[in-house]
Amino acid sequence: MALRELISCRMGLAITEVPALPDSASRRIWFHLEEFDALGPLQGLKDAQARLRKKGGCVVIGLQSIDQVRAIYGAAAANTIIENGGNVLILRCGSSERGGTAPFASELTGEREVGHDETTTSRSKGKEHTTSSTAKHVRRRTGKAVLASRIVQLADRSGHLRLAGEAEWKKVPFDYVEFQAGTEPYVPGPAPRREAGKGGADGEPCLDAHDAALRQAARGPQPRRGGEDRSVSIEEGSVAEIPNRPPAHESHS
Repeated sequence: MALRELISCRMGLAITEVPALPDSASRRIWFHLEEFDALGPLQGLKDAQARLRKKGGCVVIGLQSIDQVRAIYGAAAANTIIENGGNVLILRCGSSERGGTAPFASELTGEREVGHDETTTSRSKGKEHTTSSTAKHVRRRTGKAVLASRIVQLADRSGHLRLAGEAEWKKVPFDYVEFQAGTEPYVPGPAPRREAGKGGADGEPCLDAHDAALRQAARGPQPRRGGEDRSVSIEEGSVAEIPNRPPAHESHS
């Protein structure tokens, strides 16, 4: 929860600061909002695409459920955020009895006019002969460019794409791209062990000077030979042992 709020805060600050930059046609500042519906509300995102475009800002939004986005921003603002995207790629998503993401994606594709050729044949029978006539015409009707049922049944690594400046939607396949790892993942290893004959019990975890000083301070001063005590002084960046001399005994005559 704390990490999500931190990411949302930093992203919101960046979105509000970019409009202060001068206009640029070559600058590119990318905002990748993966799992957008799980980030919570972001300040200034409602019209960010329109305001950041001339500054070189590019917003990439990925979501799984439109209902969760509507619950955060409201129905009108959620529709505005999604519809302001210039390039849209629709992948397989689900639907429900009350709608869901697939019907919303189908609405994004718009409508198209489809023409169907129809042939009508009629016959009339007279006293002497029978006549027949055939008529052909085209019936046109409008419907969704991509049906919600087709979106639900999309195969893996395939979707419907619309690029900025193009009116038609295209069904496109794409391959899985494996990026080269920049750094190796962190894997915690076993704690170092003491070597035999180097102090402490063999096989115990090795402690640095600071940890050893903390343990010594927790145990308290230990008596040493000759009646001398030694206490541990812990300072930032240094550890030292300070000898403590016992007070001399006073004698009374």
